[in-house]
Amino acid sequence: MLKKLARYTKGYRLFILLGVLCSVGESVLELELPQAMSEIVDVGIAGGDRSYILLTGLKMFLMSIAALLCGVGAAALAAKASMGFGANLRQAEYEQVQRFSFSNIEHFSTASLITRLTNDISSVQMTLFMGMRMCVRAPVMLVTALIKAMEISLDLSQVFLVVIPLLIIAVVIVIRYVGPFFTALQSATDDMNLAPRACRRRWRGSGSSAPWTPSSATSVSRWRR
Repeated sequence: MLKKLARYTKGYRLFILLGVLCSVGESVLELELPQAMSEIVDVGIAGGDRSYILLTGLKMFLMSIAALLCGVGAAALAAKASMGFGANLRQAEYEQVQRFSFSNIEHFSTASLITRLTNDISSVQMTLFMGMRMCVRAPVMLVTALIKAMEISLDLSQVFLVVIPLLIIAVVIVIRYVGPFFTALQSATDDMNLAPRACRRRWRGSGSSAPWTPSSATSVSRWRR
């Protein structure tokens, strides 16, 4: 599946790469700031070294500015890449549907094809956007935090031996139980896209000369009863 979708990132792969690098840089810099603050307290204030405090404070300021720029860049690049990827995928899917025969269209149903072209494409492009942001930041922050914790105290860092397995179990449980809800949502979306078409056909079949509008669905429902 990933190989099939990867070709539709053509023209936006540089944006994806730069966006991932910006997310990594933002995550690392955010975890460097607390360590710099601890150095000010442990070294600068404890030793009364004002120059060290000012120098480390300037370093923290520059790191915060760099983290801000990386965050803005990551969001902008992720948005650009995901929207372009969605446009390419939607165009390819639309062209494929145009090559369908009537039997293919009846097999998949018009409502299902509308869902594939709209809701599903939006979900996939949002997946890419969130993947470039959260799915990059979370592992990088976990690994970086683990390294920092081991540098500070090897004994205290052993808490990760308990937290990480619990986190993995929680993620597996969520994925397992969310799957059926997603399937039900797709089916409900197909039904929702089918309803206006069905109402429009019934409205025309009722012999009314007035143009059909979404508000006419109520009238059609009453007419059927």
